[in-house]
Amino acid sequence: MRWPPPAYGSLVNQHVARLEPLSAECADRPRDELDKRAQVDRLRERLDSSAQVAIEQRTREVGARLDIRRVRATTQRGGHFFGRGQHCVANHFEPNRVEVIHRVRPTTIERMRISDIKTFLIAGPGHNMILVKIETDEGLYGIGEGSLAGRDQGVLGVMQHLKPLLIGRDPSRVEDIWQECYRNTFWRGGPVLLSAISGIDIALWDLKGKRLGVPVYDLLGGKTRDQVRVYTHLNGAIDDELCERALEKIEQGYTALRFVPALFNAQPWDADKSVRATVRTFEKLRHAVGEDIDLMIDVHHRFTPMQNVRLGQAIQAYAPFFIEDPIPPDNLQSYALMRSKIDVPLATGEAMVTKWSFKYLIENELIDYLRVDPVHAGGITETKKIAVMGEVHSIDLALHNPSSPVCAATCIHLDASVLNFGIQESVGQSDVMREIFPVQPEIVRGYFEVSDRPGLGLEFDEAAAVMHTTTRLTELPHLRRADGSVTDW
Repeated sequence: MRWPPPAYGSLVNQHVARLEPLSAECADRPRDELDKRAQVDRLRERLDSSAQVAIEQRTREVGARLDIRRVRATTQRGGHFFGRGQHCVANHFEPNRVEVIHRVRPTTIERMRISDIKTFLIAGPGHNMILVKIETDEGLYGIGEGSLAGRDQGVLGVMQHLKPLLIGRDPSRVEDIWQECYRNTFWRGGPVLLSAISGIDIALWDLKGKRLGVPVYDLLGGKTRDQVRVYTHLNGAIDDELCERALEKIEQGYTALRFVPALFNAQPWDADKSVRATVRTFEKLRHAVGEDIDLMIDVHHRFTPMQNVRLGQAIQAYAPFFIEDPIPPDNLQSYALMRSKIDVPLATGEAMVTKWSFKYLIENELIDYLRVDPVHAGGITETKKIAVMGEVHSIDLALHNPSSPVCAATCIHLDASVLNFGIQESVGQSDVMREIFPVQPEIVRGYFEVSDRPGLGLEFDEAAAVMHTTTRLTELPHLRRADGSVTDW
């Protein structure tokens, strides 16, 4: 049972209202004529025995016992105060204020418990998305996401392992649940396990915000900004098409644009040819959009370290906002090579999980933007910690956001709660996702507004989610070179 119950607040308010005549009478009297002892005595009379009996009877019904411990007169201004184990009701009058402090001694107040964990595999453009719903015995629920493109069946398998461990648990213990799911798995780490943990963690934060009636960013320290600047994706088979779409996006209000290397979908893949073509594309795009629009290129792990160096040296005159994911997370030392050879900001992180994987890059200041994906890296709990690590070294957030409105909302609340925000990735949502989430983050003139709705601020239609579930298996593209050998997609 939640405390304090609504009935308690209404009873107290009724009896505080009875003090208004006293308030009006005292307001006209000089300060030196006010006898605090007399005020307290009269206040005790107002809280007569019938009021105390009514309040105590109500609190016994919800499993707690109320004791009116003391009445204190004070000259300080203020409002209602609800601390742990005590509830204060303030009656304001000039020049003094009287506070009635009720000390509550809890007896058997039951905690909320997790009653079920549901997963919904939703078909999205190109790959599936995994939505997670955590239900409780009080009827409240939280929504999370644990998508892992091309490997979603692995995440669903981990969820089946974790579900019986979490049923009956107190959902408010977010950190404790995260640590148990992570540390009590001998084979810990990796994107499959962490995507499952992320889905659970995000849902728990959403649930906590709804339970307390506050947005998630309030639980993370409060808002640091009212809007979140975003960048959008450009797609075009040829340079002229790419430039045309860039101008369309600028007309819509975007001030930052991201694109991929030239010949990105070419089969077979020729990295050297792509580097040369990408330099020409970047030059044309910069001339088309002007100097005031930020441009970023997502290399997508396609190039070798030295190919990235050649690309960076060739485009640095066109002021790229950053080069994203130039090198896979298998050999992070190569970022030191790039750092020593080019004068271009670097961003990475979407394929990395947990704070420990980011430790080397952050401590050696080898990147400028953290492309953490909260759906893979460990949810809100872990992403916030990575953000704080980055703040120490002046590395900003540029969170990965390629999937559902849950991921978008999660990113926005994290962006809104940190100092070291850089920019936010954005993608358009499908009609299916708009049906499942009738209320979701919207972009207005190149910015996400920061919602003040409780939790993540989403509205979830479970019936629509059930209707759009799928059993399909998806696989990301596979690339090969001209000689038939495998290369990174």
